Amino acid sequence: RDGAVHLVVPEVRFWTCVVLDYNAATPLPRALTLKDKTDTFLQDWHVAGPFPDDGQLSTFDTPQAPEKGVDLQATYEGAEGQTIAWHRNQPADAPKLGRFRLDIRELLKLPNMPGSAYAYATVTAAAEREVFFFFGYDEVIRIWVNGTEVFQAGEPAELSVDAAKVKVTLRQGKNEILVKIGQRWLAWSLALR
Repeated sequence: RDGAVHLVVPEVRFWTCVVLDYNAATPLPRALTLKDKTDTFLQDWHVAGPFPDDGQLSTFDTPQAPEKGVDLQATYEGAEGQTIAWHRNQPADAPKLGRFRLDIRELLKLPNMPGSAYAYATVTAAAEREVFFFFGYDEVIRIWVNGTEVFQAGEPAELSVDAAKVKVTLRQGKNEILVKIGQRWLAWSLALR
């Protein structure tokens, strides 16, 4: 009425609610620390590669023999007719969990060349349960658990711890994890917990 503009601001309140559905015999005693996260990477891997690529990751979607079933005694034909065999990255009695990423280029003593490699590991679950895999990779990745593909990322990425996650169901007993990692140059690695 008086020509002035009056602004009415309603009272706004923000509330945060966190709901957890956690089913375990012994709950976590505290929040996870950085050490808890970095000391729980899978360490016991078998790796086979390199399977050939043209440098543009165009053959990454081409299934290779390990995708049809892992045989750690098998050999395959690789780039330029070389023989590919499975290599274990640590002794059998070494710790199964730790803080080191899997360095594929170093393990296989590869020059700076493009290609795809497979990493294979097993984990044992006391009972069937859903878990999250947290992982980082360089450069593209596919993951299978017990023969079922659970994750794929075709856009190149540099390794960053816990950059991605996927919920998977582990069955009671032994579970097989197969990872295909494609790389164009430089670092070629995986960190999965």
